Amino acid sequence: MHTEDLSRGGNGIPVTFDAHHGARINLHEVWDTAIPRKIANLSQSVGFREEKPAAMRWAASLAKRVKGAQRAEEAGAGVELGGWRLEDQCTDLSDPQECALLWATETNVFVCSYVLAPGLEWIEANDLGGEYYDGAVGIVEVQIVKAGLRAAAWVNAVAALRRGGEGFREDL
Repeated sequence: MHTEDLSRGGNGIPVTFDAHHGARINLHEVWDTAIPRKIANLSQSVGFREEKPAAMRWAASLAKRVKGAQRAEEAGAGVELGGWRLEDQCTDLSDPQECALLWATETNVFVCSYVLAPGLEWIEANDLGGEYYDGAVGIVEVQIVKAGLRAAAWVNAVAALRRGGEGFREDL
């Protein structure tokens, strides 16, 4: 949702998500909070105490699936995660904006192809906790995996550059 400007990234779009959980929320919150919480089997009103262990379990489950995909890819199966190959990493430390723009552009495809695809009127009129949620699960999980792998790749690239001592900039 950060890659689009319709109603401030969805913050100005009131929607319903699993109506039995209470009042309307905004579309951005659905994607940032409601969908991940539902994937992790958490109530929408859960606090940090419950959220942290659930997030850790979800991360462990995703990591296990990624490791399985990596093993399959190493065996020549060419496994992809939502059309994204595991080796697709952007770690150009000399031009971090290039990576950020690449990732934002890639993510914006989901905004166009799924998040807003049914149309604003439909999104505002329907409960997003049913079929819409079902279709969103794979997108959210792949995006979470990508974020984790990309963060790790950047940390590794910075560490490698620092170890080599070549051109390491303190402002990285």
